[in-house]
Formats: sequence, C-alpha cells, structure tokens
Amino acid sequence: MRDIRDIREMIVREVLTREFLNKYGVHIAVVFFVIALLAVVFRCSGGPSNQPYVDTFLGNRNLAFFVDEETGEESVHAVSEIPPLVGKSGKPTVVKALKFSTDGGKTAKAHYYLKYTEESKAELESLAATDPQAEARRMTLEREGLQVRSPAPESPWVRLHSSEGLAITTFPTSPDGKQATFVRPSKR
Repeated sequence: MRDIRDIREMIVREVLTREFLNKYGVHIAVVFFVIALLAVVFRCSGGPSNQPYVDTFLGNRNLAFFVDEETGEESVHAVSEIPPLVGKSGKPTVVKALKFSTDGGKTAKAHYYLKYTEESKAELESLAATDPQAEARRMTLEREGLQVRSPAPESPWVRLHSSEGLAITTFPTSPDGKQATFVRPSKR
C-alpha cells in the first residue's frame, strides 16, 4: 500500500512540474536570459565608473616622446626604444614621457615618465626579437622592471605595478570631465 501511495505522489509531482514548466517555462527562460545578458553587458563595460578613459590616440603610434631628466629637453624616438637612453651628459637620463590632452589635442602635457631598471633594460636589449620563448621573459621584465614617476621635480621612481605606480598613471581628467586623449608625436 505504501509503495502505491509513493508512486501516486511521484506521478502527481511530475504532472504538476510538467504543467508548471509548460505554462511558465518560456517566461522563466526569458528572465534568466535577460539577467545573463545584463551581467555580460555590465562586465564588458567595466561597470559603473566616473573615470574617463583614453579612447583615442593622436599622432604616430610608432613614435614616443622622451625627455632628458637633467636638461628637460624633449625629443622624439621610436616607441620601441627602451628607456632610459643616454642623454647629453653621457648618463642614462632620457626617459619616455607619456602625454595626455583633455582638450582634444590642442594642448598636451606629460602626465608621467617611464623607464626600466638597469637590469631589466640590459636583459630586454639582449633578448632576441625572433626567439618565441623570449616573449614570456620579455613580458615578465616589462611587468617587473618598469618604473614610473610624476614629472614633478624630485618625485621618486616607483614600480609601475604597485599601488603608488597605479596612482600616478591614473588617467587625467579635465575640470569639465572630458575624456583624456593619449598623445604621441606626429613626426620626428
């Protein structure tokens, strides 16, 4: 008797479940699809943010600004150059200067300077450009050996991938909240 009652309850549950899914299944699927879509859109957009982002590049992507820390003299070199470069004094004082504009490129100023540690620079220069195994080492050296500092006089060099480095490299904002534009030289 007990087995018949259990079977009857199981059949009733199955019929009710089937009726419920037939009646509301499409609605449930649509709700889950919308939630998943919203999650993807939210994730891809980076979520809500009041930080402007660099969405345009002005100038030649193969060139970069450099500045001599001793003299303040600006120069233009290939973006592939590994700073610091040797300056007029014969010492490695020429570093990469990353410039941004918040007025559509009318004016640009250095937002931060970049250079590699002596050890990282030496190893990067020794890596063969055609060696596929060297790419992983190159990426590690770029992550661990890259230093950044503010253009302010006497500001210290810090690791790019540190909390201090990330604070320095946060994109600048204009007083009216316009997006920053990364500026590279147009020609040498």
